[in-house]
Amino acid sequence: MMDLESLISKQPAVMALFGGPDCGVCHAVRPRLEALVSEAFPNMQFVYVDCADDPATCAQHMVFTVPVVKVWLDGRLAGEWARAFSVEAIRAAIQRPYELLFS
Repeated sequence: MMDLESLISKQPAVMALFGGPDCGVCHAVRPRLEALVSEAFPNMQFVYVDCADDPATCAQHMVFTVPVVKVWLDGRLAGEWARAFSVEAIRAAIQRPYELLFS
C-alpha cells in the first residue's frame, strides 16, 4: 500500500494516475503521462496507483472509476481528469500553475 498522502505533503508537485490491471486505457496513457512529466514538468513526481492492489487509497481519493489523473501542486489538488481526457489537455491545464510554483 502506497502512502500517497505522505508523498503529496513532501513533494511540491505530484501527478497520480489511478488505474487497474484490466484497464487498457490506463496502460496506454501511463507511458505518455510519464513522458509528459519528465519532459515538461521535471520537478513533478509521477506515481501510479493500482486500484486493484490498493483500493483503500483509491477510495480515500474518491476514485471509483479508472483511469483518473490527479495533480497536486503545493499540497493542493490542482486538477483532476477522469475517463476521457487528453495528455495535451493535462499539460495545458497545469503548465501555468506549475511555472508559478517553481519560478
